[in-house]
Amino acid sequence: MPAVRHPSWFSRFIEGRNNRPALAGYGVAVIITMVAMALTPLAPDVRHDPFFSFFMVAAILSAWLGGRGAGLFAIALSIVEADLLLPRGSFLLHDRDDLIRFLLFSAASTVMVLLIAALQSAHRRQKETEEALHRTEKLVAVSQLASSMAHEINNPLSSVTNLLFLLQGRTANDPESSGYVTVAQRELARVVHIANQTLGLYRETSPPVPLNVAELLANVLETYCGRLDGMQVILDHRLNSTGTVRACRGDLRQLFSNLLLNAIEATEPGGTIRLRVRSSHNPRAGLRSGIRVFFADSGHGIPATHRNRIFEPFFTTKPVKGTGLGLWVVREIVERYDGSIRIHSRVGPGPTGTVVAVFLPGDVAGEENGSTGKAVA
Repeated sequence: MPAVRHPSWFSRFIEGRNNRPALAGYGVAVIITMVAMALTPLAPDVRHDPFFSFFMVAAILSAWLGGRGAGLFAIALSIVEADLLLPRGSFLLHDRDDLIRFLLFSAASTVMVLLIAALQSAHRRQKETEEALHRTEKLVAVSQLASSMAHEINNPLSSVTNLLFLLQGRTANDPESSGYVTVAQRELARVVHIANQTLGLYRETSPPVPLNVAELLANVLETYCGRLDGMQVILDHRLNSTGTVRACRGDLRQLFSNLLLNAIEATEPGGTIRLRVRSSHNPRAGLRSGIRVFFADSGHGIPATHRNRIFEPFFTTKPVKGTGLGLWVVREIVERYDGSIRIHSRVGPGPTGTVVAVFLPGDVAGEENGSTGKAVA
């Protein structure tokens, strides 16, 4: 793992703008050039300053604080404001020396602004490359640890699988107990599947098959009924679509399980979780038809400072239980099937919560079918 490096003074200087909005950069350019206009008459003789020094400093500061656009905007403002300081109207009517001063200022300032913008762009690219390399190194370390753990738990999983098989024969006359054993076998099979994938010993040999998204999500909900029991959380689900998606069952179960678990962990007792499944079209993909799934919770929401990083591996807002891999895995699965995912969140004041919308291309069926219900767990 690479050592943590603190940015040098040169790095902090080059960063400059710190991702300020573009309009803020232009506002900075206006203020700085007005200050330059106020200071310029204090110089001994502005007519003998071939580079209009105060205005050049204003252009450089604007580029540093607001980016290339703000720097070029400051140059244009400087030309207008500097012309107002000269005793005779527009610079087109000035003598040749005044025109040369304007041209020198414009050329030198433009070169400086473009140079600062190029340095900032190169520095940002270097930071992005270093961050990507750092994430890759962490992923390699975690994959090695996960492989060793999967190897160690494989034998106990086989023993539990055999015991459940024996238990199923003894509960044949008790439908309720037999149902519990069936659910346990199904979930244990998913654990074995994930462990084998982690070890790299398992490869999906069968092609993706059409899966009813509403039925699969309803099946996932059954698995988490025990988790919701006693939390006094209102579960409002409207699975109003019989559309299908061509995918591997394990992938979609993992996708829905991760998102539902995030909603459960974000919701406090007395809160509400809403699930929706609808046939839809994706305007960003040429109105491609498919299924859109919504997961909404009434939790505290995601702070704006974290929203750009929630899909990064190992980034988590959960102080104790979070690994930072859930949403990263979700995005990988969604992109694997040419889908899209969007997250909207509000932290207050007023109502708070998070809505996750997942679109998966598929065969659209009628909206009139499906299950609808409310449950208080």
